[in-house]
Amino acid sequence: MTGLNEKITRRTFLKTASKVAGSLAFASGNLLAVAKASEPEQQIDDLELYDFVMPRVKFVPYKRQGQQRLSDDTWNNRPGGDANLLTRLSTVIRCKTKPIPGANNWQPQWAKEDQLNAVVTFDSLDQIKKYPFLFMTGENYFRFNDNQKYNFKEYIMRGGFLLMDDCVVLDGGDFFYQSAFNLLEETFGKNSVKRISNEHEIFHNVYDLGETGLPTVDYIYKRRP
Repeated sequence: MTGLNEKITRRTFLKTASKVAGSLAFASGNLLAVAKASEPEQQIDDLELYDFVMPRVKFVPYKRQGQQRLSDDTWNNRPGGDANLLTRLSTVIRCKTKPIPGANNWQPQWAKEDQLNAVVTFDSLDQIKKYPFLFMTGENYFRFNDNQKYNFKEYIMRGGFLLMDDCVVLDGGDFFYQSAFNLLEETFGKNSVKRISNEHEIFHNVYDLGETGLPTVDYIYKRRP
């Protein structure tokens, strides 16, 4: 038992209560203890430790014929954006988010896989379905195969949320956006992608963005003389 002066979280209380309930059984009006010592202890995953986990989606970019510049051909660029978002989220809605160590703003340029909250692909539905929220960003074209498209649709139809961010710097084109738009229309039908009106509650929930709608952030590049 915890001391009277110790605080107990809701998660700890529920986990403790479930263990007590699971170790007791009623039989013929008598209270009997159920021995579970032989069962191996289950490893606690991040979804039990944190209220919010934001995995990155790993994908393979490609260069189209005639494309002059190959943009950042990575899926793991700028983890500082993830870190800032998670930090801000935890202060706004008071949830325990999984941190991203060693990342802030523009540094580092590329994340190590074990630095991110988690890394997933749409190759396996079993891998992604346990996460209610995924983050996917990049600057270049990408393309899903039939299996990935199926898992992508299943994930969304089951209530999953995928945040797709077109990361464009300097003279990069909107290649990631074009690929994402095509993927959505191929999956959910033509004209299925629609702009959310500025009156939608998503723009007036935590922050009231008024008539601005979704804000954009421009990167200002200053060349040295």
